[in-house]
Amino acid sequence: MNRTGTLPAQDTGTKRMEVPRPIGTRRPGILLARYGPVILRARSHGARLFLLATFAAATASTGCAARSPRSVKTERDAPAETPAHPPNHTMLHWPHGGEWRDATLQALRSERTWIPAAAALAVAHWDRKISDWATSHTPVFGSVDNAQEASGRLLGYTHVSMLVTAVVEPGGEAPWRSRFNRILVEYGAIAASNGTTSVTKALITRTRPDGDGTDSFPSGHSTSAFASATLASFNLEGTPMPGGLRIGLDAGITTLAAGTAWARVEGGRHFPSDVLAGAAIGSFVSTWIHQCFLRDNPYESVELHIGRREWSASARVVF
Repeated sequence: MNRTGTLPAQDTGTKRMEVPRPIGTRRPGILLARYGPVILRARSHGARLFLLATFAAATASTGCAARSPRSVKTERDAPAETPAHPPNHTMLHWPHGGEWRDATLQALRSERTWIPAAAALAVAHWDRKISDWATSHTPVFGSVDNAQEASGRLLGYTHVSMLVTAVVEPGGEAPWRSRFNRILVEYGAIAASNGTTSVTKALITRTRPDGDGTDSFPSGHSTSAFASATLASFNLEGTPMPGGLRIGLDAGITTLAAGTAWARVEGGRHFPSDVLAGAAIGSFVSTWIHQCFLRDNPYESVELHIGRREWSASARVVF
C-alpha cells in the first residue's frame, strides 16, 4: 500500500482500477481484542448475540471490505451503461394476464371517462329543458342549421388533430414504423368506439329531440370526437415540447371535441346526456385500446445489487 492509501495495480494483462481504502479502518483482530470482553460480559444471551451481530456487520462494512479483492474492479466488472432516456419507439403489443385488467382500470379512472359519465347522470333529469333552451336560443352557432353544419366540421378538425399529433410524435430508431403502428391502433380505437356506440344505440332506442329517429343515445359525433381528442392527448405526452405548449394544445383539441358535442345539442340532434355519454364511451374505449396494444418505450433496464458488487443488465423487448 502506498502513501495515498490505495492498492497498487498489478500488471496482469487486465486493466485494473485503483479503489481508495477507507481511512481509519481497523483489522478484525484488533477490534475483537478490544470489544470481545464487552460482548462476553453481556448479561443475557440475546444481548451477546446482538453485540456479536453488530461487530460482524461493522467488520464486514469496514476492515474486511477494505481488503476484499472485490474492491479492485476491472473494466470487465464495471456495470454496463444504459441510456437515461431510452428512445421513444412505439411498438405493437398484445396484452397478457393482468395487463387487460390494468388497462381497464386505467381507462375507468381517467378523468376523461368518469367526469362526462357522472355529468350525464347529473343532467339527465333536465335533458328536455336544456335541449329546448339550446335550440331556441342557439347561443354559440346562431342557428340550428349552423350548429348541425359545425358539428361535422369540428369533428373533422379533431380527427386531423389526432393524425397530426400521431405523425409529429417521435419514433426513435424506427420513426415511420412507429408512426404506422400508432396510427393503425388509434384509428382502430376510433372504429371500436363508434362500434360500441352503434351497438348501444340499437339496444337503447331513444327518440331524438327533433323527432327524427330513435337512435339519440349515445351521440356518435361526440364519441368519435372525444376518442380522437383522447388519443391526440396521448400523442402530445410523447412529443418533446414545453409543458405550457402541451397543455395549450391539449386544451385546444379537447375544446374542439366539446364544441362538436355542444353543436349536436344546439342543432337539435341530441340531448345533453347523449353527448356526455358518447364522450365517456369514446374516452374509455380509446384509452383502453391505447394502453392495451401500444408500448411507447420497449426498452427496460434492470439493476441487481448482490453483496458489495453491482450488476447491471438491460433487456430489449420487441413485439
